[in-house]
Amino acid sequence: MHLLGSLILQSILRLPNDFILQYISSITSLEDNHVLEASKDPSGARVIEAFLSSNASTKHKRKLVIKHYANLESSDVPKIIQKIIEEFHVRWLAKVSIDPV
Repeated sequence: MHLLGSLILQSILRLPNDFILQYISSITSLEDNHVLEASKDPSGARVIEAFLSSNASTKHKRKLVIKHYANLESSDVPKIIQKIIEEFHVRWLAKVSIDPV
């Protein structure tokens, strides 16, 4: 991924959700090999990090994480991406788990 393109996407992903819906749709519809390739590239990893930190809905973030969790977890991706995904996954599991009463 080109550095300038990465910086532009990171800036766009800081905008309110209404303005970035097309970008959210594009990122969540990426195939496994594209997400894996992007996550191994420093510029691409920053875009994924920006997406997971963006104003996108939890539903969209969860879609990306769940769809690609196994590949990103087992591959040689930067530690920051693994940490963000693990943190997001743990928080999501905590929300959906039911505590016994």
